[in-house]
Amino acid sequence: MQLGTFLEVGIGLGVMYAMLGLMCTTANELIATFLKFRSNNLKGAILQLIDNQQLYLSFYNHGIIKSELEMTAKQPVLTRLPDDSLLQNIPNPADKPADAKKPVGEDAPGKHTSYIDSKTFALALLDSLDTSRPITTVQEALDIANKLPPSNIRDIMLNALNDAGQDLQKARDSIAVWFDGTMDRLTGQYKREMQKVTLLLGLLLAVLLNADSFAVTRELWRNSTIRTEVVEKAANLPANEITKTCANEPENQREICGIRLLNKRLADLAPLPLGWDLNTITPDSNGLSFLLLKIPGLLVTALAISLGAPFWFDLLQKFVDIRGTGKKPEPKEKS
Repeated sequence: MQLGTFLEVGIGLGVMYAMLGLMCTTANELIATFLKFRSNNLKGAILQLIDNQQLYLSFYNHGIIKSELEMTAKQPVLTRLPDDSLLQNIPNPADKPADAKKPVGEDAPGKHTSYIDSKTFALALLDSLDTSRPITTVQEALDIANKLPPSNIRDIMLNALNDAGQDLQKARDSIAVWFDGTMDRLTGQYKREMQKVTLLLGLLLAVLLNADSFAVTRELWRNSTIRTEVVEKAANLPANEITKTCANEPENQREICGIRLLNKRLADLAPLPLGWDLNTITPDSNGLSFLLLKIPGLLVTALAISLGAPFWFDLLQKFVDIRGTGKKPEPKEKS
């Protein structure tokens, strides 16, 4: 066989993995939106960061934070307190530091925003030290922070305030940098968790569509017509295909947009030899040997999908360039 056949088979597999990867990405977004993964992660992180109950509740009562939550929930937010009192009745951390008991999860608003700017977080946190008047100097913030019982947030704030000298803005910036670092770690953890979801979704898609890498490879190798169709589709994929998401759609339209994209990906897979032919699966002709051949092929597909659609789009572009005459030269600028 010629080198061109190898490349065409590789392109066919790349198209399958890229399209299935995009389907996984879309499904991930649908799941994350429906189950509120991002907002719940942020709410849990703030619960761990601000481990003083009164300061935590004062933070959520701050006008900037409360307005963001109301915009997310599209209705006034009332934070639930252990004693069912109104949010305005919580003690002022400057008057009664209380203990360092961590707030219970129900104290945070039910519908939480999925993003808080680090500078907004720092501003609201420092202001929450004294709810009766604005904090105008580093010394005022230090006096209140020193009265807080031992806790993680007390140590963080004292470190930021002591390093700031007399510059309150420097203290805010220091807290913002600390918050950004914490969010970076949270993002890394979120991506690792979503990678597991992607692997499970990839396996589910492979089983549902019978996307057996070995069987597809054999069929592509034998059938030049299918190879030609798939290679033509790969060459005509829009350059910005990978960036098309539903992120800019209104929140109530994102699920519909996601389902529409999933249907489009299924259409893109049409030339490939996918799907189950139930007529060929009989107790007499298929048994343990069938499973031993089928399961590895499905697992290879799931693992390939978990690498992500961007990986396969980049690889597809290289395969298409090698097979063809290379990229078109950039047009010369007119003098």
